[in-house]
Amino acid sequence: MMEEHFLWGLIQYRFIDNIKAAPQLMKIPTMFKLFLPLQSHHLKQRMINNGIGKHTPTEIYQMTEADLRTVSEALGSKKFFGGDEPCEDDCAIFGGVAQAVWGLPGSSFERLSHGELKNLKEYCEGMKELYWSDWENCMDKS
Repeated sequence: MMEEHFLWGLIQYRFIDNIKAAPQLMKIPTMFKLFLPLQSHHLKQRMINNGIGKHTPTEIYQMTEADLRTVSEALGSKKFFGGDEPCEDDCAIFGGVAQAVWGLPGSSFERLSHGELKNLKEYCEGMKELYWSDWENCMDKS
């Protein structure tokens, strides 16, 4: 689920609908910024080839939001998907959910994970505290 709908929803938001904001979200060398529109076009074509790109952006976002709700339900009140301790599933799920929590400012995914599905933000904070005590030092400050 995280790889089928969710990933494509992130791509739709970040690289198709908000491509001009991408350089503010991640460090992109100036030379490569010129190629962002072309990359956006290629990603859209991959989405079409995959099948999900035949849906409207609204439908893609709805699927992505439904994925977040499913993940939130599966997590419930547990600290991690493995219970009190993280398991392998946590390693995979954290990468995607963390994008919704911190990597897509202004998106419906961010609003959901900071509001209705706040257990996802708490989960990400727990993973961050456990494995990335140097998180702030790793963040690009430029």
